[in-house]
Amino acid sequence: MLKVVGGYVPVNAEGAIDACIKALSEDMVKRLAYLDEVDLMRGAEGEADTNHIRYGLINRKGAKMMTYFLRIMLPAITRPVMLHVVDPRLMYSWELIAKPEGSSPTDVKLWRLEQPLPTSMGGADIGGSERNCDACFASSMLACAPRLAALPGYAGVDMGTLDHGMFEAARSGYGATLEDHRLVSRTYAKFDKQPYHTLRGGKIAGLYRPAKLPRALPSFADALEPEGETKPPAQRALTMVQHHKRWLEARRARIKQDVDEPNGAYDNRAMVRFIAASQPNAGAMLDISPDGSFLNTFSDMDLEVYVQRRGGLNISCATGVFDSLENSGAAVDRKGDGLACGGEYSRRHHRVLRRGVAMTRAVAIGQVVQGDKEKPELTDMINTTCAVDLAELEGDKATGADVCQEYKVVAPLTKSRRMGKGSVLHGGTVADVGHLYAFGNTEERYRIKILGCKGKGVLGVDRPFDHTTKVGSVKERAGDYDDALRNKKALVIPMILEAFGGISPHSLHFIRRLALRAKGARARDSTVYGGSSTSAKSFFVHHTQQLAAAAQVGDAKGIRKKITEMKMRLIKDALKATGRG
Repeated sequence: MLKVVGGYVPVNAEGAIDACIKALSEDMVKRLAYLDEVDLMRGAEGEADTNHIRYGLINRKGAKMMTYFLRIMLPAITRPVMLHVVDPRLMYSWELIAKPEGSSPTDVKLWRLEQPLPTSMGGADIGGSERNCDACFASSMLACAPRLAALPGYAGVDMGTLDHGMFEAARSGYGATLEDHRLVSRTYAKFDKQPYHTLRGGKIAGLYRPAKLPRALPSFADALEPEGETKPPAQRALTMVQHHKRWLEARRARIKQDVDEPNGAYDNRAMVRFIAASQPNAGAMLDISPDGSFLNTFSDMDLEVYVQRRGGLNISCATGVFDSLENSGAAVDRKGDGLACGGEYSRRHHRVLRRGVAMTRAVAIGQVVQGDKEKPELTDMINTTCAVDLAELEGDKATGADVCQEYKVVAPLTKSRRMGKGSVLHGGTVADVGHLYAFGNTEERYRIKILGCKGKGVLGVDRPFDHTTKVGSVKERAGDYDDALRNKKALVIPMILEAFGGISPHSLHFIRRLALRAKGARARDSTVYGGSSTSAKSFFVHHTQQLAAAAQVGDAKGIRKKITEMKMRLIKDALKATGRG
């Protein structure tokens, strides 16, 4: 065994691989020893975001550290070390923050399966390094191949056909990645054949799947060709194949959970949550770097509730309340969906609206005004059919029209059931399809509420609208902004977010339009960006993170408030029972 640039290289001797595994294991234990101190970190008075900082130390220092070793050593060495030493140690520290132990064994098992996924795919980007061993090593060898080919020892050698050593391991691992890519692509092709048509005429192209799966990967021989047209794939492209493979495994497991553990109140509960948590912005509270500022500081309790909600775990801070209610014979919802839908909607809405105002004012070309639900007449000049959330006067540069933004921050899981079948008399209706499509329980319904819907077909004669074939009748409906659209000729942007942090595609498109104002020689951008070196410096990334985090924090605080109210109610009931109430 030889030690080279921090890694271990086996020599041609019996037991060399095992010696390298033992040496690397000991090295990893030393390198991760700092987590012992991280695990003991507790917030002192005035320190609100200790767990946020702990997550950063686990993820940005511990998990990311492993990539170097995966690139320089054979997968036969790194895989057992990642599987038995590194990943369990990282997950142990993460579980101290997430507290999954109060949930069912099935919930904990599926939660652990999801955590290695990127935050944009429903995970925490912690663990799972053993699956990336082949991808990282293959990408490293492909990147080094041109320089190795120039060495005398490789003169005239076809490295793509070597059946021993590093290139054999790289070719084998790359081949396995190619096969995984083929299987994932085939599955996604089936997803794309199941579109969903909305009542307003829009179309969701297929079942939800995360983005960034490479469209195509070259063969190992083509990737090695220095003069070829195809460049060697980057490491991120190869590791994304493994992430998509894991995501599909988690999806299948959540579908099975819904079948095995049906919930009487919330249809397809596990899948709706998983799809909602897999949206690109749903990991905002984890993605934002702590810098001590107010907006980027999340209390330990809020982060705990968010992580548990996001992972489908029981809300641990409500365990005592739920135990008492359950002992009294009441039905309880330990995952917090009932608490999230318990009346604290304004908290989420107001937090997100404030971030929307800051985003708009940062690049505004017109006057920015806010409406008042208590005094809707203040914005009658813009819209008379409902109070305006936010408007930029003459904000459309092309036409000079006012631009209205209506914010909806909604929970994807509700007890109402919308089958989408409709009737001949009233036409088609919205369907709850959040277990299949992104924002399938929220976006269509609220876009109709805000913008209205044109009629289609003949009511009472034609069959109701079919979301699969887009054939059938639809009843005309006027939206909340009917006056602004019809009479004032304003632009109306439905800004629809889910409580898990997902931002609807139409809303993201509008934010990209605002981001264009922040670019160019004469651009104006008064955004106050994060103070950390790892904070987002892009207008689009910064503001989508802030909007999503506002929804998540508002959801967590609303749940915590409901828990406090439940505790007070239990105390009052106990006092009444003893005659002291």
